[in-house]
Amino acid sequence: MMNVCIKSEILVVMVMILLFLVSCSDSGKLSESEAESSASTQTENLLIETTNEAVKPVEVPISSTFYSKKTMDTIRYNVINLMEFKAAKNTAVKNAEYFMNLSYDELWEMVFGPELDRSWMVHSNGYCPKCKEPVIMYDWIIDPVNRPWKLECPKCHDLFPKNDFGIYYKSGLDHEGRFSYDRADSSLLFNAETGDKNDKFGVDDGNGYVEGQMTFRFVQTYLVYGQWMKTILAGINSLSTAYIYTQDSEYAVRTLILLDRLADFWPEFDFAEQGWLYDAPAYCTGYISYIINSAFECYDLALAYDKTKEVLYTQPVICEFLSSKAKITEIDNQKETPDDVKRNIDERILKDLIQHPEKLDSNPPYTDLALFAARAVLDWEGERESLEKDIESIIEKNTQYDGLNGESGLHGYATMSKGAIANICNLFTLADSDFINKMFDRCPKLYDAYRFHIDLHCVGRYYPIIGDVGYFGENYPSYPASAGKEEILMLYKLYELTG
Repeated sequence: MMNVCIKSEILVVMVMILLFLVSCSDSGKLSESEAESSASTQTENLLIETTNEAVKPVEVPISSTFYSKKTMDTIRYNVINLMEFKAAKNTAVKNAEYFMNLSYDELWEMVFGPELDRSWMVHSNGYCPKCKEPVIMYDWIIDPVNRPWKLECPKCHDLFPKNDFGIYYKSGLDHEGRFSYDRADSSLLFNAETGDKNDKFGVDDGNGYVEGQMTFRFVQTYLVYGQWMKTILAGINSLSTAYIYTQDSEYAVRTLILLDRLADFWPEFDFAEQGWLYDAPAYCTGYISYIINSAFECYDLALAYDKTKEVLYTQPVICEFLSSKAKITEIDNQKETPDDVKRNIDERILKDLIQHPEKLDSNPPYTDLALFAARAVLDWEGERESLEKDIESIIEKNTQYDGLNGESGLHGYATMSKGAIANICNLFTLADSDFINKMFDRCPKLYDAYRFHIDLHCVGRYYPIIGDVGYFGENYPSYPASAGKEEILMLYKLYELTG
């Protein structure tokens, strides 16, 4: 029999699942009085301006894999009628606000090319050049919205680099938006705080600031965490999420502008050739960032695209803006039609990452999760049978040891496989409502993956500490769900299937 702690855990899970079930259930059609209106966002310095004029219905030749009309209608209904969804919508809108206040030009110009190296850290065992206090690994503070191109010391709060790298960077761009040191204005490389042209303290031209034997890779680290993760990728994620909750096409337009511009450079990014890790040239590959993170980032890109791609065919402003940019950059794909933009993103992001799985070789099976998502977004109907077989194989491989994949770290790394499987199954349930049932029928050990940590929990407080996780005697009172809420539907479905 289950003990009281386990029963209470299951009750909590079942309560939490109610919200998810409501969001996945059928809903009635909305009346006109219930529907929320959305106004087009006005932006400054646009080459093309949007209007609020009624647009005739356009036949859309493609459809989202995971965000069908049924799913979108359910979300829309719940946003109007459920407090939790209203709150989620407000959060999504707030997260996207910064990117909605930028012009299309500013969004497009966010994306940088592969000419500048990137680093995973300023220095693995470094210090602040100003206060000399230790600032190691990931301790530098990066806030691209309030302090663009700057890193803040967490001890003395001084900012680096001391030069205005943003202006220097722009001086080195050609008509394609590619940076060159030969083109950049080297006279800008001085300490802007003192204004002294000969003061080189804290100055970084993109290759790091050198002080004695120490190289501080300020700009290279900012490119990863500031410009990529917290600006470009954050913009893509927040805008596409806001679109799902509001269904205001302006959010999707901006998402697609960012995705298309990223696609112009994406295949050329290679962290093995352009990256630094632990103060040396990177010994592993990746795209813009380190290989482990690349899998999660590629997954995000695939889903953001799937959420918004239908809007390519309903909003002419996308092609009007992107084709005007293509004329300037003289890129081969002139982006004159929705099919042109779709081809750019399909081939240069999704197909490229599918063809280069070595660039997203992460903790298993998160690489597979990203690849499955990209394949499904590209061609769900054509790939459906092979995807089901491949997912079945991955589940079998990652549950072969009492439901786990054999990775050490009992309540840490060892939980990642069941977390990724929950992500896979939850995601594909949006495309096929019977997906989890199918996988359970084919892979009975799926049950073991989620039962394992229930049975092994000692007096509701402890797990055996094995591998790279925690410390001896650590109090761990909760069920370890590395995927968080993503495991809720899986737990509930298994409860339904097994009783």
